[in-house]
Amino acid sequence: MLHTHKQHKNARLTPLVRQAMISQIETKKLTRAEASDRYGVHRNTVAKWLRDHHESGNWECLDKRSTPEKYRVSSGLKMINKLSTQINKRIERKAMLYTREHLGELVHIDTKKLPYLEGQGAADGKEYLFVAIDDASRYAYAAIFDNKSDEASASFLEEFLTVTPVPVEAVMTDNGKEYRGSLVRGHLFETLLDQEHVKHVYTKIRTPKTNGKAERMIRTIMMWHRLIKFSSKQERSYLLSDFIEWYNTKKGHSSLKGQVPLEWIADHYKHCEKCTQRLGN
Repeated sequence: MLHTHKQHKNARLTPLVRQAMISQIETKKLTRAEASDRYGVHRNTVAKWLRDHHESGNWECLDKRSTPEKYRVSSGLKMINKLSTQINKRIERKAMLYTREHLGELVHIDTKKLPYLEGQGAADGKEYLFVAIDDASRYAYAAIFDNKSDEASASFLEEFLTVTPVPVEAVMTDNGKEYRGSLVRGHLFETLLDQEHVKHVYTKIRTPKTNGKAERMIRTIMMWHRLIKFSSKQERSYLLSDFIEWYNTKKGHSSLKGQVPLEWIADHYKHCEKCTQRLGN
């Protein structure tokens, strides 16, 4: 069969017509110039088809792809890389949507610089929001600090470990200096994790969505933040505590089938022997 691939919609002459044209040239019925005029193709194209036919010795060469082999290979590799990227993105999205089964199996922690309050500016100093949320129960905690040093992140972690009803097994953070550092050099956040025997999981660099639940929690808090006109930093901190209490005790979550985090935790302890044993330890 002569056609080996789908011919381009703008191709000049079908392979069979090309075959007939070259046959007439070879039998001296037409010159190359006459064939060019009759069939409406450039004389260089006629010469190319003749050369291809003589080199290959068969007519199928008249139906070959015009793209050079090296470019077809390159194009194929690009397509494979594109498909590979799409598959990896799908796998990553599924991993992000995956919810841990047990309490404290993974706690997401993140930081965001807060906007200045009305009438305040750089001279009044920056403030940073720290959030922590349990992957399984959605139990959350948040606090505000005037910097995002390893000392601040360690203080926040200590507060969270004190108030949470969740036995923390691992935390996930980004690669910021407040979270990632050397134990040998006394990085306070890493040191506290080591002392509490909590595993530290890092997000992929420049991929904040890996820590999606913490990112979503920050967006939720910032939506609340925009609705309130705070009179001072102190008031903002107090009202944040009230909001977190409401979030854990009043707000139903679709991911928890309508339950609030503390209700879900209580029910989970009734049925999960593993979490109950870890809490006892």
